[in-house]
Amino acid sequence: MIELNRNRKTTKQELIYVGAYFLFLLVFWSISRLILSPALEKTLPNTSLSYALCEAILKGVIWIVPVYVILKLQKLNPISFLKLNSNIMKGISFGLLLGIAFLVINIVKTKNFNIHITYSDFINTFLVVGIIEEIAFRGYIMQKFKLYVGFIGSNIITSLMFAMIHIPISINNHNIDPLYFVQVGILSLIFGYFFEETDSLICPIVIHSLWDLSMILTQIS
Repeated sequence: MIELNRNRKTTKQELIYVGAYFLFLLVFWSISRLILSPALEKTLPNTSLSYALCEAILKGVIWIVPVYVILKLQKLNPISFLKLNSNIMKGISFGLLLGIAFLVINIVKTKNFNIHITYSDFINTFLVVGIIEEIAFRGYIMQKFKLYVGFIGSNIITSLMFAMIHIPISINNHNIDPLYFVQVGILSLIFGYFFEETDSLICPIVIHSLWDLSMILTQIS
């Protein structure tokens, strides 16, 4: 009975951490997208390197620092828990295979190729976003939910949360399209599936980054 109560207490604490993190993320990411980014654009050209670096640092502080702090408080090794050092070659191989397939399909489908890439496109959309978002959602949130609801349940819950976190981005871009959120949710399920299959966060990071690169190159919003 004592062990059962201890396990329930641990489960409750874990879910509180995850819920608090997502609430923090939703609030401060909304502030960042809807208030701070527009203010930054009035100070720096949104095509400049300075703007891109400020955006990258801001997102890293909001998304990654809390995950690192939570895992350290739980006496977990962030790199190992997030599976950033697990099955690296397998993760890269599967990630490149599917990511390049997405890239080619989107270019062929749109018959468009954009060569005018800004610093923000390259640094934030291609290099940084995949790493930061996968650490937060697949590496942390999905793995924590998986402990209690299994892979399928955790992938679905994480994908719904992943779609929700894109609401501030959609509002900022003046593009509230339900199909956009459906696409984001489906992509999240794919990222989650290959994370589970490869047991490596490198895989969804590579797929995510190459998908975003295809959005830049084909100018798909």
